[in-house]
Amino acid sequence: MELAAPKAVPRVHALDASVHACSSKATASATSTCCASQSRPQHSLFPADTLSMTPSEAAKGQNGLYDLAQKLSEKDPPTQELLALLPPLPEPNRWEMRSESACGCGLVLGLIAVLVTATRHMTAKIAGHVNEAVRSTLFYAIHVEAILALMCLLGLMWGDGGVVQRSRRTCFPVPPAVLAALQAGSSLDHFQNIIEGDSSYCVRCCVWRRTTEGKPTSSCRRVFLCDTGSEYNFHHCSVCQRCVSNFDHHCGVFGRCIAGVGLTGNMGFFTGIILLGLAGGFTCFASVFLGLIYQEDGFLLSVILMAYFTPMFLGCCVFLCSMLWPERGCSHHCPKRDYVKVLQVNAGAATTIGSSADLEMRDVRDVKVCQLEDEVLQLREERDVLTAENGVISEHIHTLQKENSLLHTSGLSSSAENTRLMQAHEGVTGEATSLRQELKAVLEERALLRSSIDALKAGNAQLQHSVRGLETSLAAVRGDLEQRINTQGAMEEHIASLRKQLESVLAEKVKAEGLISSQHVEILSLHKLRDEFLAEKATGQALVQKLEASEAELSRSKKDKAALDQLVSSLHVDCAKMQTQRDSAMAEVPHLKSSIQQQDVLMKDLESQVTALQQQLQSSKDTSGRVDQQAKHLAFALERSREDGARHEQAALALRVERTRLLEALERLRRGKAESDLRASASANEHGLLQAHVEHISSDREQMQVQLHQATSEASAIRSRLAGLEQMVQAYADKCAALQQEVSSLQDDKAELQEKLEAAPRAARSPERSAMIQPWPHASSDECKGFRLRDNGLLPAMVCFQFAATMSGSSNHCFLEQQQGQRMHVTESVGLISKICSMSRPGTFHQA
Repeated sequence: MELAAPKAVPRVHALDASVHACSSKATASATSTCCASQSRPQHSLFPADTLSMTPSEAAKGQNGLYDLAQKLSEKDPPTQELLALLPPLPEPNRWEMRSESACGCGLVLGLIAVLVTATRHMTAKIAGHVNEAVRSTLFYAIHVEAILALMCLLGLMWGDGGVVQRSRRTCFPVPPAVLAALQAGSSLDHFQNIIEGDSSYCVRCCVWRRTTEGKPTSSCRRVFLCDTGSEYNFHHCSVCQRCVSNFDHHCGVFGRCIAGVGLTGNMGFFTGIILLGLAGGFTCFASVFLGLIYQEDGFLLSVILMAYFTPMFLGCCVFLCSMLWPERGCSHHCPKRDYVKVLQVNAGAATTIGSSADLEMRDVRDVKVCQLEDEVLQLREERDVLTAENGVISEHIHTLQKENSLLHTSGLSSSAENTRLMQAHEGVTGEATSLRQELKAVLEERALLRSSIDALKAGNAQLQHSVRGLETSLAAVRGDLEQRINTQGAMEEHIASLRKQLESVLAEKVKAEGLISSQHVEILSLHKLRDEFLAEKATGQALVQKLEASEAELSRSKKDKAALDQLVSSLHVDCAKMQTQRDSAMAEVPHLKSSIQQQDVLMKDLESQVTALQQQLQSSKDTSGRVDQQAKHLAFALERSREDGARHEQAALALRVERTRLLEALERLRRGKAESDLRASASANEHGLLQAHVEHISSDREQMQVQLHQATSEASAIRSRLAGLEQMVQAYADKCAALQQEVSSLQDDKAELQEKLEAAPRAARSPERSAMIQPWPHASSDECKGFRLRDNGLLPAMVCFQFAATMSGSSNHCFLEQQQGQRMHVTESVGLISKICSMSRPGTFHQA
């Protein structure tokens, strides 16, 4: 199309002239319209009002000129002349079509040969073993199927597949956009198909695909490529390079477009050859099966073959039937074709033209973006781990708070225990506050991490958006560059071809000028020859006059000779008479003889001159005829050379106009190239800004990594503290176990003391009481501020027990519930001991 596009301009003008001529022959109104339009410069295939007409308006007859053009006969103007002015049809991929058709024909002929040969061989073997009707049926069936398959193959190869042919009805009117492109001499590759109602115009075949050429059906597979959803199935095949109605698919086996509804088009041949292949395979299989059955030890082999090939044959039948008769309502959509793929024509040139540095920076940027995404995923995983650890810490704190509330609700009566428990609680709350502060710090760090992650996400999104914008801008710039480079290359090629044509025209002009100069020389020589001929003619006329005078003299001399003869005869007669005068006559005889000889010589000279003059006259007549013929030929050559010179001058003028147009187009291309360079520089600046932004993001990422390292170190410190606390809780649990043993021993002592108190009187129990309760060693007996109990002291043991129970957490909660009854006994024993102390020394126990 690119090579044919520059030739479309003279065709357009010629088609305008033909259409205006035909319209002038039709009616007087059309004549006036054409005269008015011819007074203006014409640049359209049809008049101005015809260009704005749509196919639907043309069908309704809203435009008189279109109706007039539809009513034109084949003579005004001829349809072939109108169609010849359109751009040529695209060339099909003949190599692919021929290779595919050769493959399909070889496959069909090979299958026919194999099936027919095997069936004939087996039917010959089973002769006499089976019924003759069955054998004849198999024999004739395989031959009929082979003949029908060959006919279907011929129909597929040479039948019409529903190609939309060019005609007056399918080609006109030409859409205005396509017409403008043809007038400008540009290519139609960047155009998309034009859709008008149920009709569409293919910009590659330059034909209208109207609804009257297609037949909608629900069982036909539709391809919505050209009509974008039209009910009628039209498609421009990329291999055959033709528009096909009721298109089904392009067969890669037979190299033909399969189209048609039911048995129309070549769909019937395609369906028939598939069904005949199945029937031939079934016939051959039946004959082979029967042949194997009636062979020796062939029954088992036939059964095995039948069991092996029957599922395969049925599967092939089902598959082919599903392909031939798809389910109703299912539409097999092919991928849409973008007709604006001028960028893929010279992809290799585009890659060399594009900046390699930009591509490398783009790859580095993509790698950095992938690394940032991986780091964001790692940060998210670490954040999830920290949140899980924070949940565990919060659960520990919650269990501690629960145990603390349980201890508060237990209602301990001892103030010392309460104070110690308060101190322990303050310590625990201090640790809890420190843990909460650390947790707050961790939460703040997590919030910072979240904010940084959000910032990274926003930066990444902005980066991706900027990258997409840069990619689109680069793609647009590359598209513009590639398109302009392609057009520039085409224009340069066209300029080179025009220059070659101009050089050939100039050479022809030089040759014509040389020929004209040689013709002028020949004309001058002819003029000279003519003058010479005229001079020779004048000399010939003078010679003729001289000849006439000589003839007159000759006649006179003849007369004189006759007179002399008479005189001689008279002299001879008188000789006898004049013997006397003989002497005198003999004296005159030599003179007379000499005069006679002179007369004879003169007569011979005159005769030779007459013959020479006759020869000269004949040669002059021949030369004058040749000169006249040469003058006619030279006049005709001169006229033809003048016409050639005028035509060459017109071609040179058109070439000058084309050269000015090409120079303007080249200037526009240079401007576009400068603009594209500016865009490329702007994209390079944006790329630098993007690189700086990426570096800033990388620095932020390093800072986040440092913060994350700090957070992980703090989390490890928290883990170590938790491990220390768990060790303390384990130690407290061990102490609680020891205290439980001591409590059991104290319970035994209590039981013994109760028995002793019940058995002994009050006065006898006082020494035991004084022996049981002793003051502290560092205090006096009167001002005792503390006391100790035997068996390692009951009250400090209880305080340690309660403190251990407080610090044990959720791990010792079950132990407290199990030992609740024993703790009640211990409190009762402590109350009994306090009563004893109050009886011995009031206020001492409370002070302690």
